[in-house]
Amino acid sequence: MSAEFAAAVEEAFRFLEGEGFRVARTSPDHVRYESARIWLEIWHDPRAEVDVSFGRIEKGRRESFSLWDVADLKHAALREPLYDSATTSVESLLEDFASFTREECVAYLHDDPDAYRDLAEFQAVASGMTTQVASAGSRPSNLWLPISKAWSAGRLGEVARLIEALPKPLTEWESRALEYAVRQSRPAEPLPKTRFGTANPILRVADMAASVRYYVEVLGFASAGWGTNDFTFVSRDGAGLYLCRDAQGCRGTWAWIGVEDAALLYEEYKASGAKLRGEPRNYPWALEIQVEDPDGHVLRFGSEPLEDRAFAAGRVDG
Repeated sequence: MSAEFAAAVEEAFRFLEGEGFRVARTSPDHVRYESARIWLEIWHDPRAEVDVSFGRIEKGRRESFSLWDVADLKHAALREPLYDSATTSVESLLEDFASFTREECVAYLHDDPDAYRDLAEFQAVASGMTTQVASAGSRPSNLWLPISKAWSAGRLGEVARLIEALPKPLTEWESRALEYAVRQSRPAEPLPKTRFGTANPILRVADMAASVRYYVEVLGFASAGWGTNDFTFVSRDGAGLYLCRDAQGCRGTWAWIGVEDAALLYEEYKASGAKLRGEPRNYPWALEIQVEDPDGHVLRFGSEPLEDRAFAAGRVDG
């Protein structure tokens, strides 16, 4: 079985090569993988048991965890290591364990220190609780069994409440379990969110100098002092547009800009020689005018709709 087992392991855990692991050692019923910082071992007991363990490679320190530690921490489903060789193939078991490793153990394979710290703490607390149950200082089953059930189900808030209700003093492991349960069941602090500013379209232009001249001299915008022949910004009061030469977008983009008085702006642009697309039109959402720039981009300027004028029928013409 030894050669077949090693071949089955390498087939099931082939994905580890892409994670920077190599086969470091093989022996009958045992394969060890190593990366720069992590080891992972798969053992096979011919009496029908497969075990998968992993840890970090550190001098003077042996840190070892099993897949079942991870399953307990995450309350994830994982087959038991013991199997009936008459009905279950070791290959199918290895495939399941490899899939679990690939899906649930990525942080450990990548040597995430926070993930290892959390797993080590969970393992220590779980081990201590198991030790206490078997010790002379064990609580009566009617007190400890509800705690054990809540722990196994991951109901840490309930674990904390039940331990707090135990007769005092608490044992060392009860105190550690209480501290862990309270900390882990506390709602996470919400991530800080940043405020949004304005949204500014980026318009593709063919001739930067001609476009800037049109926006400044005809439309009354100001050009940014930092602008280049490839990228710049033009603005008027609170509105602004980015211009990008021969990139980022396509000809004929539409942009909507709110203004105080679209009718007054229409008269201004008639006088300055802007390319107007018709007269002002009154819509339920705004009184609008349309202006086209040298690259075919259409700017829809809008102000509050006029209450004493009928609304234009149909959709906005393109």
